[in-house]
Amino acid sequence: MKNYSNILLSLGVTLFLLTVGIKSEVEAQCSSPWQTTSEIVTVGSCTYLVDLCILCQFSYPGKIKVNSFRNISGCTDTLDYGEITQQIFTQLSNPTSIWLNFCQDTFPPCKNTPRKVYEFETPICWKLVLDNINGTDSTWLALPCDYDAYCYEEHKYCKDKYGVIHHTNGSFFGYNFPPECKLEGHEIIKPIFLHEESECYIMHTICNP
Repeated sequence: MKNYSNILLSLGVTLFLLTVGIKSEVEAQCSSPWQTTSEIVTVGSCTYLVDLCILCQFSYPGKIKVNSFRNISGCTDTLDYGEITQQIFTQLSNPTSIWLNFCQDTFPPCKNTPRKVYEFETPICWKLVLDNINGTDSTWLALPCDYDAYCYEEHKYCKDKYGVIHHTNGSFFGYNFPPECKLEGHEIIKPIFLHEESECYIMHTICNP
């Protein structure tokens, strides 16, 4: 009877994973000591699930990078993917972003106190992959290309006397510039076959406006 119960439990867990959808194998996972989280971002009329890697460091600047993102609303994108990628990063730096709670930081007062710093590790070159997310639905998954061009940006946060978090931009620098990708987001051809990849497109940042 006990073995029968264990079988039922295992079957229930399997059915649950199939119901909610197992993460795509194409999406890279965060390596230790980075931790994985996600955030839902709205750009235009579309909603995107953004997978993030976060490095919580309390004595040093924390770090954040985007692993991938995909449209989860089923709507048609009105912007090209270069613009979409750019707006997603802009929204992630917003002090109302959910990921800021991930490290359970205590943000310093804005007055006469050094601000909490997070460094954004921003890939410049991106590509689209037509991926099967949950076994039935296909969608375009945006991933960083293999090129090593990055913009490293500091974002600083503090809290005022009313408990409201404020944000300012800090220093920045480009790594491995100029980037190898040259196509704009509107110039790429979106994949139509499963696991097919587009050419790499460029995202414009403060390092490469």
